[in-house]
Amino acid sequence: PALTLGLEPIRGDLMKERPVSRKANMISPTMFAGILGNGLFLSFVFLLQQWTNFIGGTSAQQSTILFTLFVIFQLFNAFNCRELGQESILRHFTDNRLMLGVFALVFVLQVIITEFGGMVFGTVPLPLTIWVKIIITAVSVLVFSEIVKLLKRVFSKNAQLTTD
Repeated sequence: PALTLGLEPIRGDLMKERPVSRKANMISPTMFAGILGNGLFLSFVFLLQQWTNFIGGTSAQQSTILFTLFVIFQLFNAFNCRELGQESILRHFTDNRLMLGVFALVFVLQVIITEFGGMVFGTVPLPLTIWVKIIITAVSVLVFSEIVKLLKRVFSKNAQLTTD
């Protein structure tokens, strides 16, 4: 999915943005904060699974659960990478159909690797209930990011109201 980010359709409001200086860092402070925040969130969830096994599964399934959770987390996190500012990912969710197709393909490949690739990839098949829990857990990275963006919008709007 990361490669498809370069194929995002041009948005109508792009020309309204100020140009970025050639000397500007590729990773802005806002982008770095988002990367750090999502990284800490993902780390917290992985450690929580490792320590509490909230997804469930046997000890033999734990490495497969963590591997699959990592891949599915990254798939959903790719949607966060499409909107680096304060705008919700939902506004332009279906604009990049190629990304949606690649997302689906990688998801299907992950299922195949997990369910049938045990000899090659060292995985064990997971029951449907575990898959559902993994998907719900992985979607939480979108929810987390959307809550952060919502809070930023609310607080920036409040800051504008108090300065006006």
